[in-house]
Amino acid sequence: MDKTKYDKQVQEWMCTVQDNCETDMDLTLGYCNKIIRYGKEIEDNALIAFGYYFCGVVYYVMNDGTHFYDAVTSALSYLSKAEEWELMARCYNFLGISSVSRGNAAIALEYYLTATQYCKKAKSDYFASVLQINIGMLNVFCGRYHDALESFEVAYDYFSRHKELRSYHDDMMCVYENMAKAYLLQGQLSQARSCFERIYKDHKDYADDEAMITVLCTEAMYYHIAGDDGACEKNIAEVHKKTSPTMPLMNMFDDYYDYCKVLIERGKEKEFWHIMEIMEPLVRSLGIIDLHRRLVALKLKSYRKNNRQDEYLKEAGLYFELSEMVEVENKTMMNNVLSLRRNLERVNREKKEIEAKNALLVKKSETDALTGLNNRFRLKDYSEDLFQKAIENKTSLAVEVLDMDGFKGYNDFYGHQKGDECIKQIASAVKSMEEFGAFTARYGGDEFILIYKDVTKEQMIDYATELRRRVKNLGIECFLSRVSDMVTISQGICCDIPIEGSYMWDFIEVADEMLYRVKQKKRNNFCISDLTKESQQIIMSYL
Repeated sequence: MDKTKYDKQVQEWMCTVQDNCETDMDLTLGYCNKIIRYGKEIEDNALIAFGYYFCGVVYYVMNDGTHFYDAVTSALSYLSKAEEWELMARCYNFLGISSVSRGNAAIALEYYLTATQYCKKAKSDYFASVLQINIGMLNVFCGRYHDALESFEVAYDYFSRHKELRSYHDDMMCVYENMAKAYLLQGQLSQARSCFERIYKDHKDYADDEAMITVLCTEAMYYHIAGDDGACEKNIAEVHKKTSPTMPLMNMFDDYYDYCKVLIERGKEKEFWHIMEIMEPLVRSLGIIDLHRRLVALKLKSYRKNNRQDEYLKEAGLYFELSEMVEVENKTMMNNVLSLRRNLERVNREKKEIEAKNALLVKKSETDALTGLNNRFRLKDYSEDLFQKAIENKTSLAVEVLDMDGFKGYNDFYGHQKGDECIKQIASAVKSMEEFGAFTARYGGDEFILIYKDVTKEQMIDYATELRRRVKNLGIECFLSRVSDMVTISQGICCDIPIEGSYMWDFIEVADEMLYRVKQKKRNNFCISDLTKESQQIIMSYL
């Protein structure tokens, strides 16, 4: 992100955030909120996105799962508008890590692949390689070790050629440690050992405690499987020395999970329960039920191994309750994914509309040249203002989308000139509905749109019926029609009270879907629905 386009004070805020986001949480959040407020004042999407993104980073480090998700998803819509593609990729990467922690590998993979696409748009080979590590780790999680190693090799190929990177040693250690785990879980001990040797030879001296803990956890697994008790005990002592209650748990949970299984198998009860004491509060603060369930699974293994029957039965009950909660959490997660996608699609649609508007600004007119009705430019301006007023006043809106039945066939049979005359006559009937307070516009081709404010469903049924009657009274012959010997229309209507978080596009989208349903069922009729689409009614009237 280009900071130089902002004044000196804003640049200082941004630098403070970047320099302190993993060390001074309160300071960073304070400056993030300043940046967000200022960005909203000057309507700068990139600046708002920057603030939300780094709020997400802070909450991630703090193991605050709820605020983390809210911040990252808030950042995404602004990043899309600002076309900050690499930060988009980083947000999706965070969401992928969070989904793995929640035990949903399928959603995690979708997030990672989406992040990869944004890396291509950003031309960021570096972060694309980071993503390959995470995709590899996901494959390890799913037991696909060969695929995991392929991903790690891609990452290795990039990082090994870029020693100038500040994160070079951390990145290489991450690649080697995960390669070692993949080899280890396939029983390829010598290859795993080679990975550890490269870490200690080339990178250990540059590593922080977090990076070394993951290596030591995996190395303990290696020595345990290899039967080297002395080396394994040494690793266990080092892990306990470096383990901290402030560690970023989502980054390290799987390493500790595998490590705890080693402790159980080796009968290291004291060490095991010490790790549990540190991990349980972190898991609770994250609010991720599947991580809690996996911790309980570890306890069950320990209780069973040590014949602690009473504790085992009590913990088994908790495991069952958590399993039921995980099902609910997964449904919630899927809804979050769908909502996020819908919001971003809406942002993209709005952005494309703005781009189209700018491209045609010189030619812009508020009326359609053929019909004299309002055109789509006027429709957009009018509908957005009307929609905002409806939200403020809590009054209803109705959107009607209609088109001519079989217009393509009419055009082909009678010719385009007759087709244009037909459209103009239908437009006159549409415009006549303004006497009932309708805003009318040509939506494109033979499609028209009407918007009514503060109307009931019963009124809309009357208005739609009246419009059909007026079109019929035009008496435009149509020999090819499958429903009448005259030109007819089909109509889709959405009538509801808009709420905060909804958009005018939602009304148009539902009305358009209702039009489609009419055409599937029986043309020359109309279908009316509310925003939820739970109350749908196809009106089969014969005029």
